[in-house]
Amino acid sequence: MKKELLLCLSVIVLFAAGCSAEDKGAEKAQPKDLSASKYEATAEQAVKGEKKMIAKKGDKVKVQYEGSTTADGKVFDKSRPESPLEFTLGAGQMIKGFDKAVEGMKLNEEKTAAFSCEEGYGKRDEKMMMKFKKDFFGGKLPSKGQELSLQDQSGYPHRAVVTEVTEEEATLDLNHFLAGKDLTFKIKLVSIE
Repeated sequence: MKKELLLCLSVIVLFAAGCSAEDKGAEKAQPKDLSASKYEATAEQAVKGEKKMIAKKGDKVKVQYEGSTTADGKVFDKSRPESPLEFTLGAGQMIKGFDKAVEGMKLNEEKTAAFSCEEGYGKRDEKMMMKFKKDFFGGKLPSKGQELSLQDQSGYPHRAVVTEVTEEEATLDLNHFLAGKDLTFKIKLVSIE
C-alpha cells in the first residue's frame, strides 16, 4: 500500500508541476478530497491512460471466464483465479462471439454473453466424419466412444471421437466437441494493456 501511495503522490506531483509550468503563474489547483480511493483512481488513470479503461481491438486483455452450453448449462471450461486467460482482442485468437463480448467491456466489468454456434465453433460438418483403416492405428483398432488426439500435417492437434468400429476400420468424428452448440460465457475483464 505504501508503494502504491508513493506512486500516486509521484504521479500527482509530476502532473501538478507540469500544469504549473504551462499555466505560467496560474494558481495551483488543490484536490479537495485526498482519500486513498480517490488517489488510487487518479494514479490508475494517469499510469494506464483513460483509453485503457475500455477494451478495444488490438488491446492485450486478461479475463476470468466460465463457459457452458446454452441448452443444458453444462460447464465445459473455466479459468483459474490465479491464471486468467490472456489474448489480443480482435486478433483471431478467440472464437468470434467471445471476442465480440469482450470488446467494449470496462475494466473489472462482469457480464454474461450468449451466442450461437456460428459465432462459436461452427456447425457440425459431416465431412469431418472420416474413416481410417486398421493400419492407421498400428494394427489395433480403437474402441467405440474412445477419444483420440491426432495431429494434422502442420502439427496442429485435433481431438477425435471414435463413432463406429468394424473389423477393418474405425470412423472418427473430427468436429470440435462444441461444434453445433450455442454457448454462454460468464466473463470478467481483469486487465487491459
